[in-house]
Amino acid sequence: AGNPERSLALTTAGLAHLTPTLPPGSHYVWRTKAIDELLFLGDAQAAQRSFETAADWAEASGQPEGQGVASLSRQTAAFLATNPNSNFAQFSAWLMVLNTAPDDKTRNTAASRIKAIGGDVVPQPDGTFQVKAPPTD
Repeated sequence: AGNPERSLALTTAGLAHLTPTLPPGSHYVWRTKAIDELLFLGDAQAAQRSFETAADWAEASGQPEGQGVASLSRQTAAFLATNPNSNFAQFSAWLMVLNTAPDDKTRNTAASRIKAIGGDVVPQPDGTFQVKAPPTD
């Protein structure tokens, strides 16, 4: 989050060297790019395109979770197409940040952003979170 423009430039350059199947899970790079575009640049159209590409790559990946990732990515892209300021799209993006955060500071930021759009995050004793989505758009 320190320099999203630079992060996205590096991600875009790196994507030129990936394919839907190599390395395995490369569709997650497109999802991460979409999240950065949505949350840190506020560019819903670019995020929509990246989520659509993530879905295409997830379907082509042959990975066990590919169809689920594709479905979630397409759903998020559809929300962005009809409502660029969708709370659900922002919730989905912050939830991914929360679930993949490498440190407490990032987890706390994601939790506070989820709460700010009407969701709720309750830490559990086992280190996971009980998360409630905001009201639908």
